[in-house]
Amino acid sequence: EAIKVEGNTGIVTHVQKPIWVGYHSAQYTSATSAWGTIGINTTRWEVGSNWDTSNYYYTVPISGMYQITMNVEMTHVNGQSWIYLMPRIDNSDSTTSSAGIPFVDFSPKTYTGSGASAYFAYHRIDVCRLTAGNKIRFQSRLSGSNFQIGSGTQNSYSIQWLDVS
Repeated sequence: EAIKVEGNTGIVTHVQKPIWVGYHSAQYTSATSAWGTIGINTTRWEVGSNWDTSNYYYTVPISGMYQITMNVEMTHVNGQSWIYLMPRIDNSDSTTSSAGIPFVDFSPKTYTGSGASAYFAYHRIDVCRLTAGNKIRFQSRLSGSNFQIGSGTQNSYSIQWLDVS
């Protein structure tokens, strides 16, 4: 609902645009062959109350176009054949793809220095069409060794309604 009429007053107001920005306060270790959900347990700010801090998903309040971003610092990046690190809709590959979110895997370059592990910055921006009630989770899946995502200010995730249907 993009506009709201205040009772019988005839006053019409524009509903605030839903936005959520969060991060996980502890280090995240990736899942391997199955999809794993990143435990984003801290909200930096939110317009609305759509983030479930126990189950780590955002419930879409208004149908329309959304921008979803991920900015993470990965460590222990070595020995992966491929990695998917992305927002997924309703735990469904077909729903995610239909919403316009591409499945793009990547394989960081192997690092042979001290500790045989590298830092890797991963940034992703998706613009997609979502339906009210969809649940967005930030998830990973890979082939090979696990990697880790740093905690606190080393990662950021956001979801913003673009006010376009």
